[in-house]
Amino acid sequence: MFRVTTTSIFLIIFSSQVQAWKSVGSSPGFGTCSYSTIQDAIDSGDSEIRVLNNQTFTENLTITDSIDIKGGFSSCLSAQLNTQSGGNTEIDGSASLGSATITIDSTSEPTIRFYNLNITGAADTIFVNGGHGIEIGDSNGIIEIHNSLIIGNTAEEGGGIYSANPPGSLTVIIEDSSVFGNSVSNRGGGVFCGNANTNVLIYGNSLVGENSAVDGGGIYATNGCYVEINSGSDLQPGSDLKGIIGNTASGNGAGIYLDLAAYLSLFGNTYGGGQYGNNTEPVTIADNISSNNGGGIYAINSSTIDGSDVYITNNVSSSGKGGAIYMGNSTTTPVTASISDSESQCWNPGKCSIISNNHASSNGGAIYMEGSSELTLRNTHVSGNRATFGTALYVSSINGSGTSAHLDGNYFYDNGNDGSGFGDSFVIRGNGNVDITILHNTIAGNDADDSRAIIGIIGSNLILKNSIISNGTETVLEQNGTNTLNFSCLIVNENISIPSATSSNDIGFVNSANDDYHLNSDSFAIDFCASAASNNKDADVEYRGWDDETVPDFLGTYDAGADESYINDIIFKNSFE
Repeated sequence: MFRVTTTSIFLIIFSSQVQAWKSVGSSPGFGTCSYSTIQDAIDSGDSEIRVLNNQTFTENLTITDSIDIKGGFSSCLSAQLNTQSGGNTEIDGSASLGSATITIDSTSEPTIRFYNLNITGAADTIFVNGGHGIEIGDSNGIIEIHNSLIIGNTAEEGGGIYSANPPGSLTVIIEDSSVFGNSVSNRGGGVFCGNANTNVLIYGNSLVGENSAVDGGGIYATNGCYVEINSGSDLQPGSDLKGIIGNTASGNGAGIYLDLAAYLSLFGNTYGGGQYGNNTEPVTIADNISSNNGGGIYAINSSTIDGSDVYITNNVSSSGKGGAIYMGNSTTTPVTASISDSESQCWNPGKCSIISNNHASSNGGAIYMEGSSELTLRNTHVSGNRATFGTALYVSSINGSGTSAHLDGNYFYDNGNDGSGFGDSFVIRGNGNVDITILHNTIAGNDADDSRAIIGIIGSNLILKNSIISNGTETVLEQNGTNTLNFSCLIVNENISIPSATSSNDIGFVNSANDDYHLNSDSFAIDFCASAASNNKDADVEYRGWDDETVPDFLGTYDAGADESYINDIIFKNSFE
């Protein structure tokens, strides 16, 4: 008769633990590993594989079931002790031309996790879309990539990670990992995502960087794929590179390309009750260069961009439109984009969302729109952008009238350089039957081509309320064609082009020389306006309409421009002491 004792229970538990994992590699004198190849360990059916980092494993792996593959073990003994040290384990897929380094082939909804791996060496052929660092193909389930590097792989599509058409739900999680230096001959240098059943989540200290493609150098998402990015940095000297950085496209969308109802969520703050994300770094899209349109993001055909606390900077459309963002044509519902602050504590208080120093050789240095697309831009700093027309924004009726831009609570400054190197005609340009609404914006310190104006419209609909436009001797508004205009409560540097506005070159900013366009305590823009039905908070997360009792109301208690000043609130300034 079998007797159940404490010792036998321990042996049963210990035996099950031993059988739950296998080790791979060789370290003479420091223990013996279970297998010499990773594929043999996978085929054994164990749920966890621990792989040594003292050699390169030249293999093309196929995975069909749930498993954890962990690299970074210096010896078989350290694998036995589950103690990782030193660098990642390298898996090189160059052994089989046209094959992925890792192929996941399962419809049984597996959970597959990779830790501390360098995945490299896969190469395409001219016959099939081969290569890929990780090919998920038509598989579903959950794929997690942690503390890993996917580098130096080539393919036709999806050089780093390729996901095509899963029959069920697929979630790809990239945490504290880099998809770097991969290339394709067509779409998705870093990541290709091709189905509405797929969610790609990029968070932690993650980077999609220096990948190249024709379209979608960093990421190509199509057919309803959902991409969420929470990674980024302030790009200050010494900071780690995180986010979507330094990708190139010989066509469109160097950073990210969205097509056919793809959805992009950019969120640079905490969420899930503070469990995920952080509020010390933004989501970053930077230094991406496309030969045609959309240096940072290119979106067409009913795709959606939803961004909060973003830092979109130094992106270039070298021969096209939309240095930071290109919003293009749709055959059904329009492309939509919403960029704003999160109205929470953020990485850069008062400047939680920034679109800066983006360039387009043609139109829309920061943002270009056409094809009935719809933009909401709120509490964002838009600065230092350059283009031939519309250094900050170009709204066009090409490929569909009714393209609309709703601008609420933004700061536009330092856009243009009087045509030096770029045309710099207009900061905001509307061309054709488009709708532009500007509420509580401060448009100041820009340097458009002196022969044109800060805002230029041709046959457009313009609502301009509760705003400050102060740009030296620049003409405020240039009109051509038949326009529909709705103006109220404006402070401008000249009112010849807008006779109903109040003219002044002495607004009373805190420090315009250092781009601080908050209102000073004696600014006559304080309590200047009535409500304009804009967002109820400014970029400093301060409620609009505060009645400054030290200043007589002009039209109401709302300050003109982007800033609702509380500078004269003694209780507020002294933290209620």
